[in-house]
Amino acid sequence: MELTHKLIESNNKIVYILNNGKNIFVFDTVPRLSGCIEDFYAQLVINSEEKIDLDNRNMPREFVPFTALNELALSMAIPIGIYDALYLTYTGEGLLTSKVISIDIYLTNIYVSKLLRSPFCKTCGIGFPLIEGIIRRG
Repeated sequence: MELTHKLIESNNKIVYILNNGKNIFVFDTVPRLSGCIEDFYAQLVINSEEKIDLDNRNMPREFVPFTALNELALSMAIPIGIYDALYLTYTGEGLLTSKVISIDIYLTNIYVSKLLRSPFCKTCGIGFPLIEGIIRRG
């Protein structure tokens, strides 16, 4: 599995846009206050030969232009997530804080998850994503 992502950092918030070939993930974090990105990455690459070393930041740094993403998924995602995630980097507000929007680009299902706190994370002591529910099917 190849992961590509777009990373935007502003006002201590980090916005990620990832495309692993089947899903697009959009989420933001406030380091040490919201969910654990290390655990989220680990779940994305489970059963994969690719290793992502977050301690050394040796992760893929390929930027994914919006035009390269599935147009249907993108047209569905912008109203509910991507625009808000990008907008919050400038305003410090947004609906996606500590949330993950997952878009299945084949079925066009959209899920929302929440990054939860976990005392077992060695890096920040918080987190794994818990699917709260599907917000759109097909």
